[in-house]
Amino acid sequence: MTLYGKAIIDRETLHLRSPYLPFGETAFALIGLELLYALALIISIFFKQDGPGKYISILAFSFLLLTRFPNMYEKFLKRSYSSRIPLSKIRDYKVEDDHHGIQTEITLYLENGRYKKIIFRKLENQYEAFIEAFSAYSSQSQLA
Repeated sequence: MTLYGKAIIDRETLHLRSPYLPFGETAFALIGLELLYALALIISIFFKQDGPGKYISILAFSFLLLTRFPNMYEKFLKRSYSSRIPLSKIRDYKVEDDHHGIQTEITLYLENGRYKKIIFRKLENQYEAFIEAFSAYSSQSQLA
């Protein structure tokens, strides 16, 4: 059991089922919010009337868009939104506790350079069973 659903290892594939995912954590919301900044810049360029206000708004939205580039890079190119990951595609993982000590975050690093974060509640100790199952598979694949 993860924070928002289930992580199931079945037939050498990790399936992530998230029926409890809040809207702010969905891929649609994360990507859509970043695209709103670009949309605001486009609107300010094409639909404002000429004058100094237009150039100031273009400058402001351009600056805002430039400050969002690292975040856009992470969300568009580095993060994986897949709910089905073959275990053979996972090359490494990292376990971190949050600063409150309530949740444990497991980051799975994939072969293609992307990563997937899975959050577990710490009190239920479900992350330990997940790590054991994943470690058992990875040790079997190394022996074969």
